[in-house]
Amino acid sequence: MSSDTDNSEASSSLSMESPLFCNLDAHRSMLQAIIDHSPADIYLKDLDGKYLLVNKNFGERVKMDPAQVIGKTAQDLFPKTEADQLTANDAAVLNAGQANQFEEPLSLDDGTHTLLSEKFPLRDEDGQIYAVCGISTDITSRKAYEKKLRNLNSQVQQQGRTLETVLSASPSIVYMFDSQGRFLYANQSGAANFGVRPVDIIGKTWKALKLPDGVFEPFMEQVTRAFKTGKTIKDDLSYPTPDGGQDFAYTLIPIMDIRGRVVNVIAYVNDVTLDREKDRVLKQQTRDLHRSNLELEQFAKIASHDLNEPLRMVQSYLKLLNESLGEDLTEEAKKILDYARDGAGRMKLLINDLLEYSRVGVGKEPSQNVKMNDLVTLVERDLKMCIHESDATITVGDLPAVWGNAIQLRQLFQNLVSNGIKYNKEPNPIIEISVDQRNDMWVFEVKDNGIGIEAKDFDKIFHIFQRLHGRAEYSGTGIGLAICRKITLQHDGDIWVNSEPGEGSSFFFSLPIRYKGGHQMMIDLFDERE
Repeated sequence: MSSDTDNSEASSSLSMESPLFCNLDAHRSMLQAIIDHSPADIYLKDLDGKYLLVNKNFGERVKMDPAQVIGKTAQDLFPKTEADQLTANDAAVLNAGQANQFEEPLSLDDGTHTLLSEKFPLRDEDGQIYAVCGISTDITSRKAYEKKLRNLNSQVQQQGRTLETVLSASPSIVYMFDSQGRFLYANQSGAANFGVRPVDIIGKTWKALKLPDGVFEPFMEQVTRAFKTGKTIKDDLSYPTPDGGQDFAYTLIPIMDIRGRVVNVIAYVNDVTLDREKDRVLKQQTRDLHRSNLELEQFAKIASHDLNEPLRMVQSYLKLLNESLGEDLTEEAKKILDYARDGAGRMKLLINDLLEYSRVGVGKEPSQNVKMNDLVTLVERDLKMCIHESDATITVGDLPAVWGNAIQLRQLFQNLVSNGIKYNKEPNPIIEISVDQRNDMWVFEVKDNGIGIEAKDFDKIFHIFQRLHGRAEYSGTGIGLAICRKITLQHDGDIWVNSEPGEGSSFFFSLPIRYKGGHQMMIDLFDERE
C-alpha cells in the first residue's frame, strides 16, 4: 500500500470534532492539562525572563498558584544568587540558539534542592527565537546517593590500599585463585616464595612457574575442592629445598558472590618449619626433663637412705658409748660426746631438708582447687605443739581458693608460720595471714611481730644455706625459705619480704588468680570462699 494511501486514511480518521481541530483556547487547555501531570517542572520564559507558562509541579515547588507565576521573573521567586544563575543559564541557551543541560541548586523551605534542567529555545515561523523552555527534574536524592556512593567508593579504595599495604608487609603468604587455577593476587611474600615479583605471577597457573613435580599438585587439588564444596579447608604442604625442605600450613577460604557461587579462593600460607622444629625440640626437652626429674627423685631417695644409714649407726654408737661409760666419762669427754651427738643431729636435719628441697616440683601430686582457709587450718594443726608452747596467736582473713599443689602450698604456709614463731622474742608471738588482689594475682601476706630483718638481707634469705643467725641462737639449716621460693616459682608466682629490725616481718607471696597451665580454672568467676 502506498504512503499517499496511508496519509489519506490517517486524515480521514480525524473527525472535525477532534480536539485537534478545536480553537486556540482548547489547545491551550489541553497543553496545560498534559504538562500539569508531568512529574517535572515545565515552564516557558520570554526574552525578558518573564514566565509565560508554568505547570502545576512548578507552582507547588514555589508554593504559588501557576496563574500567579505568569509575568514574574526568577528574581521574584528565588534568592538573588540563584536567580542570577538561572537567568545566566537561560541567556546561554538563547545566545547559543541550541539546547543545553544544567544542574541548578535552589534554596527552598525544606532545604537546598538540585534540579537537572534541560533548556532549549523556541522559534517562530520565521525562525526567530522568542522564548526559552525548561524541563527540570529534581535530582536531590540522586545527588545525595551519588555522594554516598563516592564516599563509599573512596572508603573501599582506602581500605583496599590499607589491606594491600598490610598484606604486602605480612610475612604470611597470601594468594588468590580463579576457578581456572590462575593467580589473581600474590603478596610480596607469596611471590618471593617462587623467586619472582607479584606482577610476574598474576594471570599464570602454577605449572607456568616450573615448580618441582608432585609438590604443588596436592595444594591445587585442595583449591579445586574448595571451589566445588564452598568450604574452608586447612591442610599442610611440604616443599623440598637444598637444605632439607620447608613445612607450610595453609587455609583456603572460598569467596562467594550474592548467589552463593564460589568465584575466588584465597589461600593463607604460613611457614611453620621453625615452629615444628621448636615443637620437636621442646618435646625432646620435656622428655629429657621428665627423665631428669625421675633420676633426681631416685637419687634423692637413694642418697637419703645411704647418708642416713651410716648416720643412724653413728648416733647409735654414740648412744651406746654414753650409756656404757656413764659416770666414768670426764667432763671433757662428755663435752666432746655432746658435740658429736649434736653434729649428728644437725646432719640428719640437713639431709632431710635437702631431700625436701630436691622433691619440690618433682613429685607426682596433681594440681587441684585448693581452699586456702582449709589449708591454713591444717597448718595450725601441724604446728599445734609449737603454737601452744610459744603461746602464739594466729589470725586468718578470708582467703580465696587457688589452683595448685596442695602439699607444696601447705609446706609453704608451714615454713612461713613456723619462722614467724621461731624468730620471735615476744612472749606472745602474733601471726596474721591475709590476702589482696593485684591485677591477675592473689598476693598473700604472712605478718609477724618477730625480730625483723635488715634490708640488705632481703634477697639473701631466699637462697639455700643462707643463715642470718648462729645455730646457738636459732636452730635450722637455712633451707626453709629457699623451699618457699621454689614452691612459689613452681606455681608461676613470686615471694618477697618487707621488714625492719625489731619491727617484725611481712612475707608476701603471689599466686595466679587464673592458672595458666593446661587446666584453666576461673577461680575469680567461680569463687569458692567460705
